[in-house]
Amino acid sequence: MARNVVQFQKGLSEPAFDRQYGTEEQCRAVVIGLRWPDGFRCPACGGREHSMVTTRDLFQCRACRRQTSPIAGTIFASTKLALRTWFRAIYHLTQSKQGISSIELGRRLGVTQTTAWTVKHKLKQVMMERNATKPLTGRVEIDDAYLGGERSGGKLAETRSVCGWGEAHQARRRSSLPSRRRRRASRFASSSAASQASAVHPSPALPSAASIPD
Repeated sequence: MARNVVQFQKGLSEPAFDRQYGTEEQCRAVVIGLRWPDGFRCPACGGREHSMVTTRDLFQCRACRRQTSPIAGTIFASTKLALRTWFRAIYHLTQSKQGISSIELGRRLGVTQTTAWTVKHKLKQVMMERNATKPLTGRVEIDDAYLGGERSGGKLAETRSVCGWGEAHQARRRSSLPSRRRRRASRFASSSAASQASAVHPSPALPSAASIPD
């Protein structure tokens, strides 16, 4: 049987990731290259001549003196985490087939669960915004998708729900709900009436053994 090309596609190994994004300088170079593919351009005046403010890691335009950070306007802005931590979070989030929890992500990154949760949701938000502009076309296949909560009845009930077999049964249950309620109310009324009758007309007490003559 031929292998599934998608399932066995080659991914990025951890040693390869460390070689490419293992240091802060490498990650920063990637961010700068993605933001300014053709070199620095001032967002205010469009000038290309610039100098570096090494104490604050900023680009300063020589024409208008505007200072710009390479991470300004990105999800990395105003963050206290190192870029290599963000890049490692991207790696774990994209390489895990079944996803990864914020607790496990925090363990791998060496941060708290709250920080890992924030990083994870920021990354998922930008992934959603990016993919929102690229709708699926052609033949689309879904593998092992669960919508909503668990259903009673095991796999058979889930199969019937997915295939639409249980819709008629659910409709019959909804239509018979008033009659079931009426029967329940009738039984409750009957039991209540019997209880009241026994309280008003108690049954005569049986004579005790001491009152029976010899």
